[in-house]
Amino acid sequence: MMQKRFVLLLIPFLLLECRKSEPATGTETVSTDTAATAASSDTVKAEPPPPAAHVVDHYKFWKVRPVPFPHRAVKLKGQFDREAWEGRIGSPMYLGNPVEKNGEPILKPDWHLLAYTVKGPPQPPRTVVIENQFRKGETWQIADAAWLLVPASKSLEAAPEKPPEGADHYL
Repeated sequence: MMQKRFVLLLIPFLLLECRKSEPATGTETVSTDTAATAASSDTVKAEPPPPAAHVVDHYKFWKVRPVPFPHRAVKLKGQFDREAWEGRIGSPMYLGNPVEKNGEPILKPDWHLLAYTVKGPPQPPRTVVIENQFRKGETWQIADAAWLLVPASKSLEAAPEKPPEGADHYL
């Protein structure tokens, strides 16, 4: 009997597109040179910035067969955390391969992600506003993390090489 495969398409920043800058205060200060503005007879219209360049690959996740894995403690600190917290990493659950989506090229074909289950102390509820190609300006409530995605390498023939350095980790 063929094992049922679960496929999860992770679109970078689909889970959370959070800006790394300070939160907006609701007040914006714009500085202008009134002399230059008064001397100019042309009206300048602000144009929206161009869309961000595709800088992160899209991934397709494959469920992996359970493998024995000793639980390990790790210290985790993400952009929502004030302090690092201890998580317990369990068995790997998914392998993520970079994919081409809608003709966008794969930028890092050797970069893969392995999703491990993660358990930790209850996390405070958090509210985020997300935006991506499927959703715009939706408010989501997030709580405890389910997986820790770590850079991985894979091979179909022999022992894989060392995982890529400089690749991001995701919680």
